[in-house]
Amino acid sequence: MLGTQSEMIAVVRSLARTGRRPSEILRTLIARESSREDGEVDRNLLVQYFSEAFCFSDGQAYPIFGWRPDGTGELSDVAVDELLAKLIQRTRHEWESAA
Repeated sequence: MLGTQSEMIAVVRSLARTGRRPSEILRTLIARESSREDGEVDRNLLVQYFSEAFCFSDGQAYPIFGWRPDGTGELSDVAVDELLAKLIQRTRHEWESAA
């Protein structure tokens, strides 16, 4: 189990404040503890954490579905970082004031 949702939102925001790339934040969440034997974490949860942490609108965190930590996804680290980092910066004022 990853922890409570509010704890995970705080972790995600904290990592973003320290300049971590989205792919690094995702790996940190996955490493905290996966709930399945194959090491996978429910991707819906990852999308939910990013959406709530960064005040994203519906669908803005969906690039996470195309990314895999082992590099086998449709999106590379660079691609997911580029897509999500822009959105994170765009909504920074909102999520910084929500913290």
